[in-house]
Amino acid sequence: MSDLFVGNVPFKAEDADLRAVFEKYGAVREARIIFDRESATSRGFAFVTFERAEDADAAFNDTQELVLFGRVLRIQRAREKDNGRVNP
Repeated sequence: MSDLFVGNVPFKAEDADLRAVFEKYGAVREARIIFDRESATSRGFAFVTFERAEDADAAFNDTQELVLFGRVLRIQRAREKDNGRVNP
């Protein structure tokens, strides 16, 4: 598995919308938009987990801009923190 951090996610986007953008690169295990716990509103970023690292590499290395609802997504490789959580 391999994770990508996705920034500039439109506030109206849902997990399924995000998944649809990245599935062209390979099998997506999870596409999860992060929400504020108190207000339940999108924080504007997400994590996408691919089944295969090669697919995540393909998405990361693609020079084509990935756009969702008119916004260009910003992609970074996610890295794991000491407590096991994933961060950009």
